[in-house]
Amino acid sequence: MAFQVGYQSTLRVGDQPCSASGVQRIIAHLEQQEGSQAVAKLNQHLGVAFSAAAQRHFVPMWQIETALNYLQQHYPSLVALPSQLSPDWVDDLASLLAHFDNLEQVISALVQQQLPVAQFADTVVISHDDFVRILWINSGRSSVDSLQVQFQHSINMMCSVAERLLGEPFLPLEIALIQPPDQHWLGSIRCDNIRTGAPFYSWTLSRQQLRQPLNGMIDAPPLTLQKIEESFAEQVINALRSRLPALPSMEQMASHLELSDRTLRRKLANGKSRYQNLVYQVRCQYALQQLVTQRLDVATLAEQMGFNDVSHFRQSFKHWTGFAPGDFMRALDKECCLPSAG
Repeated sequence: MAFQVGYQSTLRVGDQPCSASGVQRIIAHLEQQEGSQAVAKLNQHLGVAFSAAAQRHFVPMWQIETALNYLQQHYPSLVALPSQLSPDWVDDLASLLAHFDNLEQVISALVQQQLPVAQFADTVVISHDDFVRILWINSGRSSVDSLQVQFQHSINMMCSVAERLLGEPFLPLEIALIQPPDQHWLGSIRCDNIRTGAPFYSWTLSRQQLRQPLNGMIDAPPLTLQKIEESFAEQVINALRSRLPALPSMEQMASHLELSDRTLRRKLANGKSRYQNLVYQVRCQYALQQLVTQRLDVATLAEQMGFNDVSHFRQSFKHWTGFAPGDFMRALDKECCLPSAG
């Protein structure tokens, strides 16, 4: 069966703005079910009044991630909200969604981060004749537990949006998880095939379903979403990417940004980021891009990235992704060859 493989990196890190609608709805339900005291405890844990900040469309990524982890630990049933409580940004984004003819175009825009919704990780998209498989790649070095919470929340959110756009139930052909899900989430998602013990988090969608036209509920005139102000972490990441494959030291980056070393460190810390972690992510994403889309051999890639020793590159890649390069590509190739569960 013929297939194509594409890779999309993400900037979901630190103070990078992220859609607040999903967590905003969970917090509203938390207040309704548990009272304002429960929301106050969440705000205390975050160190910010998230419930007030979330009145805006976007909040820093670290707040979303911290809030989701806290809610999963203390109120797991709320994180796995049924679809009727899932974030409904369809109405808010009607003018943008008017650009699209079918669900395949919407999903593509989600993966490419052209629409503000809960997409937290890098993605590899495997396009077969009959289905599309979307894999989450952990270049941000999140813990497995944290990434699973984000993935499960994102899947609930996206399936809810798909149902609103199609006007009918939307069932992924398969959802793959690295570790078993909790029962709250399992009872909230509609999917007959949930695979655990997978190397990556992923979901598989029927191409026939993706090509169904949207149900015509969107009749707003097409508009362009106002550009989100660039975060400081994003400025640093873009500056790092422009210098690939060789990357500057923190002192050199501070000089480039016309800041002192201390100010650079403090501004990143305010967004719960560290310079070295951003360097790791940018280098990891570059290596993934070359491996996945160019199928570059490991020795050539190591030399291109300035590693004198191939074994050192293999160790670094495993530190970044949890996989040695060869193991990563074998796992990816297996996902490409797996049939759909439909």
